[in-house]
Order: sequence, then structure tokens, then C-alpha cells
Amino acid sequence: MNNTSKILSVSDLIVDFPVFGGILQKEIDQVHAVKKVSFELYKGETLGIVGESGSGKSTLGNAILNVLRLTAPDVKISGKINLNIDDNQIEISNLSRSESKPFRKHIQMIFQDPYSSLNPRMLVKDIIKEPLDINTDLSTIEKNEKVNWLLDKVGLSSEQATRYPHEFSGGQRQRIGIARSLATEPEIIIADEPVSALDVSIQAQIINLMMDLQEEFNLSISFSSLNAACFTARIAAVNKAFAESTNSRSVISSSSFTLFSSSFNMASRAALHIRGRPYESTHRREWQGHRVTACRHQPPRSNQTPPSHRGVLTSLRHRPR
Repeated sequence: MNNTSKILSVSDLIVDFPVFGGILQKEIDQVHAVKKVSFELYKGETLGIVGESGSGKSTLGNAILNVLRLTAPDVKISGKINLNIDDNQIEISNLSRSESKPFRKHIQMIFQDPYSSLNPRMLVKDIIKEPLDINTDLSTIEKNEKVNWLLDKVGLSSEQATRYPHEFSGGQRQRIGIARSLATEPEIIIADEPVSALDVSIQAQIINLMMDLQEEFNLSISFSSLNAACFTARIAAVNKAFAESTNSRSVISSSSFTLFSSSFNMASRAALHIRGRPYESTHRREWQGHRVTACRHQPPRSNQTPPSHRGVLTSLRHRPR
């Protein structure tokens, strides 16, 4: 499978939650959480999913993971979600829990809230090891070695493995969540607004960590955020009625712009500056009903060495078609 191969495709996905009422608790209405969403994710690519709060970004991610029915057994899902692993295409949207288990290790999630997504009664090593317990046949020694290796990859030490989540800051907790998502060596990461609950000073660190990990492991990332156009080659705008996919540069007229939401400017600029992409000026724009800020980058100086990453930022220019 080469870097331009399609690893995930979503076609006309609809997710409706029934509303029950009356003495007999019959269905009286439906909440249309996701309506006719279609997009494709390629190997090694980061696709931005943008939309306001309540537009269905998290529901979309949970539908791809096929976990909605665990908490809402009456949910109605239609459309197709195709996963392409080892050149084998599998339609995963209607698989049962047992049928989807062999494929779940290929898709993992980074959750929005690092405070509620980690079990407070579990040690960090057990949190990271849990996916290995479920999806692998590794020995206890091998699992512990992998836990320590993953902690090192996300910038934590093996000594911290025996601590509880409440002993860590929000940024450190999200690093633990990222380590957990990488435990099964997935091809796809669903990042559900992974920095929105963090301080602005920490957001750039987490984004840069994700960029480094994507480069190292050639991950395909679906990044849900109103700020996602900053880091992606393509974006899909989601609202209550539709989802439209486009090249992130085509959102505004000039190809030298990258997008930021106003709440994300400081972290976005910091991340870009670290990556060797200084900016000249910012301009507010409207796109698909979303208020964003566009940042014009300075051209690299002739004596500057261009960044070597194939991560999400450089994929703006270099992702093969």
C-alpha cells in the first residue's frame, strides 16, 4: 500500500437518535446528528473535520469507531464506512461488537477531555496496557516494555507509569491518552478536538507531538476541530445538514493562507513557528458559516533549510495526489 492509497472512506453517513415520549415511551421524533457525510482519508494524511459545537463531529468519530450502539442501542445509522487494511476493503458500519473487534485495533481515538477519558482508579501503566490486553497476545513483560516505550514516545518517563491520572496536568494526561491510542499500532487515529480542553500554552506542544508521531508512524489522522485547517491538506466542514470536503487552501482565495479559529491563534502560531513557518499577517474570513482567521506565511529565506517532516503541516504542500 503506498502513501496515496485510500485507507478510509465514508459515504452518505447518516446518524439519527430517536426521541421517545408519552406514557408508552414511543418514538415521537428524531435528532439528526449526522446527515449525509462523505469523505476519504488517505494513508499518512491528516484530514480536518471542522464544525461548530453540536455539529456532529464527535458523533461522526464514534460512528467510524462503531461504538455508538454501546451507549445508544436505538441509534439509527445508514451509509457506508469502508476500511482498507492490507488491500482488503471491509465495510465496518454495520458490524456487531464481536465482528468489529478484529478491526478496532486499526482505528483508535484521542478523546477531547483528558480529565474524564482516563479511569481515575487505574494506574497509568494499566490505562495504556488495556488495549494490549484486549487486542494482543503479548506477555506481561512485553506489555510492560511497550508501555515504557510508549511513555517515552510521548515525552513521559517510565517512572510515571505507577502514578494515577490525578497526579498529572491536563497536557500530561492528554499525552497518556495519545500513548494509549498508539498501543495497538493503529493505522488511523480519530482525534476528537484533542486540545480544546487544554490551556493555550499547552496546545502547541500537543499538536507538535501529534505531528512528530504522525511522521514517525505514518499515521492517518482525522482531526476534529474548528482549527483543523491549520494542520491539514484537506478539510471537511460539518453542520446539521451536510458535510463538504475540500482542499484546505481552497477555503480562501490565496494559496499562501492557512486557517485558524480566533480561539486557537496563539497555539497555532507557536506550532507553525516551531515548524519553521513564520507568519506575516492575519485576516478574518468567513467560510461555510464558520468564523476563522487566516494567516499569511512568510516565504522561506534562501538560506533556510525547509522542514523535513512529512507531517500535517508539510502535507499542505507535499501530500501526493
